[in-house]
Amino acid sequence: MKQAGGDWYTADCSAAAINSEEGTTALEFYAALYDDYGFPAEQVSVADGLATGEYSYVFSSEWEAMGINNAHPEMEGKWAVAPLPDGPSGSFNAFIGGKGAGIFSYSENPDAAFDLLTYLSTPEAQAQMVELSFANANSIHVPPQPENYGLIVGGDNVRDAISMQLTDASGPANCPGWEESNAEIDLILQSVLFEEKDFEDALVEMEDALNAALVEYGTKSYTQSGDKVRFQPFEKAQFMTF
Repeated sequence: MKQAGGDWYTADCSAAAINSEEGTTALEFYAALYDDYGFPAEQVSVADGLATGEYSYVFSSEWEAMGINNAHPEMEGKWAVAPLPDGPSGSFNAFIGGKGAGIFSYSENPDAAFDLLTYLSTPEAQAQMVELSFANANSIHVPPQPENYGLIVGGDNVRDAISMQLTDASGPANCPGWEESNAEIDLILQSVLFEEKDFEDALVEMEDALNAALVEYGTKSYTQSGDKVRFQPFEKAQFMTF
């Protein structure tokens, strides 16, 4: 969606924006991965698939990098990591998951909380988090601060690719009902991929699901104007992120 130049919601979270030309472009491309390029419909093992030659390339996330050589030592030096290719809008945007940290407006100790977040953003603290993640879970901790990207483990290739990808990446939509809508959106996408649901019908269904969730999990008051429903975004707690 981002690479096509679109988004799930309007900027003010007042309505879903998925039912658009950009949404159609994104959905058509997503379906083509399965229809034209043979992407597997089942869950795949990245390490095993690459080692056996069943897969030539895989779209996945940074946690995969540390498991390939461990599962298949013979693969060392035979694979590499790269940022995503550009989409129609020229963006190579990737989705960011992970965890967030913040200070709510009703915190009893906002100053101490801010001091903690400030410390966690230092190279010293980030280096410890990288080391602990690698030692205890054999996983890559990606520091949220660009100045700390040099701490990323996995070798130059992994570090350079992740650092480049992070120059064009987006987190989940910060709108009411996003998380709660995920399961329904997934079912609609699956009906397009595996049940030949019409693209336009699917986009309308996803738009309806997202708009309904905006009402349910945001404000209950809204007004109808023509065929479009506009919602007042709910009042979010004040917070700071790092």
